[in-house]
Formats: sequence, structure tokens, C-alpha cells
Amino acid sequence: MHGEPPLETSHPDQGGSAAGQALDHEGTSDGSGLQAALDVLGGESGADQPEPWTPSGYAVVRDQQIGLLSEWAASHGFWISQDELGRRNSGRMEHAVFGGLTAGKLAFKATKGTKFGFWPFIDSQTVSTRLDEYLIMRPGTPAQYLLRLLLLNILHPDLNRLKGFAQLDGHFSIITSQPWYDARNAAWAEIKRWLSDLGFKPVRDDIYSDPVRWYNAEQNLALFDVGESNVLYSDGQLVPIDIIPVRPQNALREALERF
Repeated sequence: MHGEPPLETSHPDQGGSAAGQALDHEGTSDGSGLQAALDVLGGESGADQPEPWTPSGYAVVRDQQIGLLSEWAASHGFWISQDELGRRNSGRMEHAVFGGLTAGKLAFKATKGTKFGFWPFIDSQTVSTRLDEYLIMRPGTPAQYLLRLLLLNILHPDLNRLKGFAQLDGHFSIITSQPWYDARNAAWAEIKRWLSDLGFKPVRDDIYSDPVRWYNAEQNLALFDVGESNVLYSDGQLVPIDIIPVRPQNALREALERF
């Protein structure tokens, strides 16, 4: 994307599932269905958020994108019933998790509520020399969420696949799959070595002793919310199951390049 060369990565093993198989056979360029859905929303440019950011402006963009994806799902048969996903597990703040949670099989992740993960923004109203004081993680739009998963597939190919869409607890939900790993949480030393080997540098203006933000200037790829709970160690590989990758532009890119 944007002409950046791909990072060197390795491929995990992946199982199969019956739910939402239609999207797996769309013949999309990335093979995951994520790009096809993102194209419905205008491609990568659909992930841009008008500035200044406001809650009402965010809601307008989010609801427009939900409408477009809902129409696409209806016309292509991409709606999934909750029963197709299997047992509902506890999940975490951003997702409900479905399935048997068996190593080597697929688990399904469903977005929860009225937001679609988080996305970094520069608060232009705050004047500070510290990035922590003017970089804000705000609710993400469907396009930002889809792009996030697509970029994660660069770090770990075939990690995320779009399975379809559902109504979950009264809200529109994007349903994706990830392999379920026999794994443990990665240690910070392992995370730092892995990202350094991939050409990332920590963004040092960070309130945390272990940096949660990393940037690869050559790839123009930034990683947010990096941490032991969001990266797994499985069979000699690190798997970034829940970090937030971004192709920073404009003010965000300038800020990351300074630090």
C-alpha cells in the first residue's frame, strides 16, 4: 500500500470454518475479504477522518459506513446469524469472541457496541513538546477497523479474515476470524527484539518504560497499543493479535518522525 515494500514475515498455519465462507471465495487481491470491504468504503482514503475530530462528526462517518456495508452484505449474502459463530466467550473490551477456542481452529471476533476499535489522532488544539499529551486514541470507524486488520496481515500474513456481518446486542458488528493458538503472552524482551528485527524503532517520547508505540519510517508503518497482552508467542513465532497498525499521514507522520 502506498508503494511501501512488504515486511519480511512468516506464514502461520490456519484451519477452516463453515461460517461466512462466501467472503473467502471472493477472489480479492489479499484473499482475506478485508480489502473488498474496504473498497466498498472508498479504499484506504475511506479511513481518513475529517479534522477537527468531533463526536458528532465521527458518528456521521461511522453511520454512513455502516449503511454502505449493510447494503453490500445484503446484496451479497454476507449476513451471519449469531448461531453460526458457536459459543460466545468472554472476549475483551473491543470484541466478543465466539467458537470452541481450540488450537489450530478458528475463533471469531465480533466488534461490540457503537465503535470499531481505536485509531490514533493528533489533537491540533494541544501545544506541547510531549507526544503523549497531544496524541489521542479515539473510537475507530468501520473503515479504520478494516484497514487495521489488513495492515496486521502484513506483520503476520493470513492472520485476519473477514467472515461477514451480524447484529450483535442490537448493534452492527463486523465478524472476522483469527486462528486460535496454543500460546502464551509474549515477553517484552521478545517483542522488542522482534520489532527491532523488522526495522521498527520505539517512539521514545512515551510515558511507559516499555514503549507501546513503534514506527518503521522506511515502511511508513506505525504500531500502537503494543504490549504483552496483545502479542502472543506460539511455536517460535510472535503473533500480533490485537495491536493497532497505521500508515500515518500529515500531522501524525510528522510527529512520529520527530520522535
